[in-house]
Amino acid sequence: MLTSNAQNGEVYDHTINVLNSAIRNDALRQSLEKLQPNNKSYKNLLQALKKYKSIISSHENIKLDKKSLTIGDKSPEITKLRKLLHNLGDYVGSNFESEILDETLVLALSNYQRRHGLEADGILGRKTLRELNTPIQHRINQIELNLQRARHLPNFNSGRQLIINIPAYKLYVHNNNEVIFESRVIVGKRKNKTPQLSSELTELVLNPYWHVPTSIASKEIVPLVQEDPDYLYRNNMRLLSKIDNKTQYISPESIDWANIDFANSSIRIRQSPGKRNSLGRIKFIFPNVYNVYLHDTPARNLFNRNQRAYSHGCIRIEDPFGLAELLLSDAKWSKDDLNYYIQKNRWKTIKLEDPIPIHITYMTVWSDRQGIVHFRPDIYKQDSQIVSNLYNAAH
Repeated sequence: MLTSNAQNGEVYDHTINVLNSAIRNDALRQSLEKLQPNNKSYKNLLQALKKYKSIISSHENIKLDKKSLTIGDKSPEITKLRKLLHNLGDYVGSNFESEILDETLVLALSNYQRRHGLEADGILGRKTLRELNTPIQHRINQIELNLQRARHLPNFNSGRQLIINIPAYKLYVHNNNEVIFESRVIVGKRKNKTPQLSSELTELVLNPYWHVPTSIASKEIVPLVQEDPDYLYRNNMRLLSKIDNKTQYISPESIDWANIDFANSSIRIRQSPGKRNSLGRIKFIFPNVYNVYLHDTPARNLFNRNQRAYSHGCIRIEDPFGLAELLLSDAKWSKDDLNYYIQKNRWKTIKLEDPIPIHITYMTVWSDRQGIVHFRPDIYKQDSQIVSNLYNAAH
């Protein structure tokens, strides 16, 4: 019989009891199935794994040449494209011999592009070619790796939960396994990664102040002030310092900007509420050791890009007012109420009566609400690191 192993400080009593019972009753397979996570994403990924394994033999020898093709173009490559997209479930037509990129194939190609985080323009361009020529075994490896991640996803059947998937650049609010809200987000750059964590969203702030982190102030803002002495004034920023144990405003003109060691000084920069504020008009707070949060932004144009890793680690949301209205609906806050306080341009904190669980995850493969499987680039190279670790452990 199996025994608990507490060597790493964790005892998996439930799993061991189930397996011991299975061994006694000769029902190991059925018991192992019971131990599988009870969430749709996991089950959909299992189905996707089965599908991708089934098409290896018919898929692995098809490789597209590097040439750009758009609707109406004719090429022998288009017959190969039809077969590839049919294998993957995007092309449902029956005309496999046509060498013309027709409307049906454009729609299939657009669908494939959406599933892989590409611009869904229906054009067979460089980035789409690279994805289409990715070996199917690589996709299988991706699915298997993300099946392990899906084991740790929260139970979506337990009320409202806020989920952010970093590689997808998306935020979702689930309510009893139904997505009731979603929005595009911007996450941290590779050198300023957004962390994976679980917490509770407890409050939101209207017209927030931005207390500029010391690293950003010293590396980015100080050089800008050195070039433009009016930079702080134009961006509604003020200098603060502790003098006699009291925080006081100090004049930028009193600082030797050419020689200041900002990181080792007591001076800090704070940006006042307003349209230029880097946090926008709303900030969402969830306690965590990384000091990251969710916030609005004045830089709206970045949400139109497919790849959205631009922040210093915090998460910018495209529709902060929609999320705020949803979170405050039980407290009878309307959009007009929010706008009223926003227009005052004054700082205001609103605590949620019922904090909502928030989970920041890293899934490079997942299924949407229709069960369609999506793939995304491994923007933080975490998939690659896991594979490397497994290889090193095996050798």
